[in-house]
Amino acid sequence: MLFLRSEDSREGEEEEEEEEEEEEEEEEEEEEEEEEEEEEEEEEEEEEEEEEEEEEEEEEEEEEEEEKKKKKKKKKKKKKKKKKKKKKKKKKKKKKKKKKKRRRRRRRRRRRRRRRRRRRRRNLQTTCTSQ
Repeated sequence: MLFLRSEDSREGEEEEEEEEEEEEEEEEEEEEEEEEEEEEEEEEEEEEEEEEEEEEEEEEEEEEEEEKKKKKKKKKKKKKKKKKKKKKKKKKKKKKKKKKKRRRRRRRRRRRRRRRRRRRRRNLQTTCTSQ
């Protein structure tokens, strides 16, 4: 009986060892699974961060493009305004020149008329007195 008991206790010990080994294996598997899950979560977080960064970069680029367009538009508008101003100035100058020309013509005409009148009067006076 003693011998049987020792065999039973040995079998019991072996079973306990096997159970402990199985428990350890299960724990190891659980730890591995947890580690894998953590790694996957980290990877997902990294991917999300990268996506956010890309989106931010795209937004910045779009903003820059919009600013460039606005600047270009503003510059174009300014140029157009300047051109219009120049044209107006040119027109004004032309008008002024025309006016000046007209004045000159009038003056000349008046002078000519005066001269003619004076000559006629003189001529008439001289002819009148001589007769």
